[in-house]
Amino acid sequence: VNAKDLSGGNLIWMGSPRFSDSYGSARHLPTILVENHSLKSYDRRVLGTYIFLKAAMELLASDIDALRGAVARDRDRLPDPLTLKWGDDDPVKTETRDFQGIRSEIDESDISGGEIVRWTGQTDNTPVVFHYRSKPEIQVQRPDYYYIPSAWGHIAEKLIRHGIIVELFQKDTTLDVERYHTPDADFDMGDDGALDQSSAIYEGRVRVSPGNIETEQTRVSLRAGSYRVSTRQPLGDLAMLLLEPMSPDSFFQWGYFLETLTETEYYEDYVMEPMARQMLEDDPVLKQAFEQKLANDPEFAADTKRRLKWFYKQTPYYDQAYRVYPIYRSVIVTK
Repeated sequence: VNAKDLSGGNLIWMGSPRFSDSYGSARHLPTILVENHSLKSYDRRVLGTYIFLKAAMELLASDIDALRGAVARDRDRLPDPLTLKWGDDDPVKTETRDFQGIRSEIDESDISGGEIVRWTGQTDNTPVVFHYRSKPEIQVQRPDYYYIPSAWGHIAEKLIRHGIIVELFQKDTTLDVERYHTPDADFDMGDDGALDQSSAIYEGRVRVSPGNIETEQTRVSLRAGSYRVSTRQPLGDLAMLLLEPMSPDSFFQWGYFLETLTETEYYEDYVMEPMARQMLEDDPVLKQAFEQKLANDPEFAADTKRRLKWFYKQTPYYDQAYRVYPIYRSVIVTK
């Protein structure tokens, strides 16, 4: 809770699958993330890791049947909805434990100009309050299938590398599906509106914040060479965590779909102006919305480009070209 004072409490939380223990959970595999303290000597870190691995092997040898049973039960659960992100409990759930750590002191640093933690090297057994973060923050209903158009085959290849079963369409197929729109998606920005390189540019990729997501029911035609991914498979949860755009470690938030955020389509003013005039004549509701926009937004009213762009955004061409997540979902309804 307070990085400089452990007595302020510690957090118990479920990280996203970028962390090995959370990735193990997504794969229904008992996993522990081992971190050795950087201030310990190299030989003590090696010894600590060795002792841990030895104990883990002994546990596997003695309890292998129980572990296999737990794995099988976890694979068969298929939770619906699936939690994509966890948050703080409300009310907050806490537990006090004795923490066997190293004593620290707060000192004023003439180097940094602020407070610095200094470790004394003395062992310290301190009661610490642990705060749980086990409340589902973002959940999504489980679809039966995801559909990946052939143009995004590299996404299917990544799923296959994880061990997820992916089916290849041998012929053209038309389907009724659910499609996501990401109108508010943007790069992870800092508080001042500038690109936050500490979060947006991360481990060689550009991170994307999805914002609010909209859904629509539509019919799509998928060419031969497209892919289908069932969520009713042993790694169906992992497939959802990778393909759902609201998932913190989804391919979308890791910047694998930046093309969908690039407004490559354009229009000529001499084409859009008569089209807009016809749209106003054909749609009284649109005409009223336009007039209200002119009356309530002086900057909009004074900007000819924004006015024509407003009409362009009302056309189906805009939706087809911009901010449409190209992975589809479907639920098979049995009558």
